[in-house]
Amino acid sequence: MAVKKKSNQLAVPTPLYFFGMKHCGKTTLGRLTAQALSLGFLDADDILSDYLSSLADYTSMTIREFYHIEGKHRFQELEYLSLTENLKDKMTVSVSSLKKNIDFLYALGGGACDNTRLLQFLKQTMGTFFYIKQDERILLNRILQKGIPPFLDSKNPEESFHELFIARSEIYTKQADYIIDISGNQSIEESLQMIITYLNTLKTLEK
Repeated sequence: MAVKKKSNQLAVPTPLYFFGMKHCGKTTLGRLTAQALSLGFLDADDILSDYLSSLADYTSMTIREFYHIEGKHRFQELEYLSLTENLKDKMTVSVSSLKKNIDFLYALGGGACDNTRLLQFLKQTMGTFFYIKQDERILLNRILQKGIPPFLDSKNPEESFHELFIARSEIYTKQADYIIDISGNQSIEESLQMIITYLNTLKTLEK
């Protein structure tokens, strides 16, 4: 399995960013990976949800409701504001304590790859991006279990998801420092082991 090395001295500088398609397991696997690495864990959707609850007009809205009512542009704006505010706080603490890295793992939203402004900011943190890759059909089945989301065509969700999968996979692949392919219907525990094994491989390559 080929990996792309970073130019700096550390194999996997923090913060770590897990990104990939909706329902690829970023949140669950990210939390478990963070525990295994003794890192803090934060989910971008939770950060955005907390941010929405602090705004008078959106206190009772879910993220899905907000996206459906306000649209993609407004969603990306608040996604950017909520996550950058969180990271800036972490960076301030890191500087004040003379630490170079932010010891957290962030699970990004499925559409973060389309938020150019957000990605540009995240790249400036000098963290490491991991594309958590899952099979297209498995992802679609997981998504449709909760109904057709607003980002898919209700008349032809399969075709619209296929187009989205191809487009976003290209961006994930381009933006990622490393790709971890966990395609398959294996258990969460087995997927976690695949990720840990991959990270251990990076340590080996660094020696």
